[in-house]
This record gives sequence, structure tokens and C-alpha cells, in this order.
Amino acid sequence: MSHFLPDITGNARSFSRQNFRCTKCNAKYRRIPLKGECTKCKKGNIILTIAHGSVIKYLEIAKKIVSKYGLSNYLRQRIDLIEQEVKSLFTDEKKSQKSLLEYA
Repeated sequence: MSHFLPDITGNARSFSRQNFRCTKCNAKYRRIPLKGECTKCKKGNIILTIAHGSVIKYLEIAKKIVSKYGLSNYLRQRIDLIEQEVKSLFTDEKKSQKSLLEYA
């Protein structure tokens, strides 16, 4: 557990601060160019540098270990909080965004 928790939180932090890169020339960008394509080679697609899978790869394993071995409530709560943080990173804003008319 001492490896999983820092790794999961570190990966989530890295995902939220990640850069973008061109698939053709490997140019790196802090933000996606407005045109949505590489400004250097003009051919490549811009993709994320950190994959979704690398963020969540240990989350299920950590949850299973805590429940299987009956580890402390502190660890269970930390994993629950980390899971909430990871879920908040990957929620689709379009699905959860509400109209102002819903509040009228």
C-alpha cells in the first residue's frame, strides 16, 4: 500500500498538469494550438502525453487489498478520497453541465 497511494495521487496530479504532443514530429505544447494541429510540421495530430489508464491502473488493486486484508479505516478513507479525485478528473463536463433554466 505504501507504493500504491503515492503513485495513484502522483499520476492524477501529473494528468491534470500534463502537456500535449504532436504524433508526427513529437513537438510538445503546454496547451493545444488553436488550429488543433501541430504548428511546426502542420501534419500531426495533437494528443495527451499521459494516458487515462496510467492514472487508474492501481486503484482497483488498492481497493481489493484494503478489503481483503482488512486494513485500517485511514487507508480505506484515503483510497476513497483518491477515487473521488480521479473520478472528478474524468467526468465529462458536457454531461454534467446544467442549464440556467433548470434553476429558475
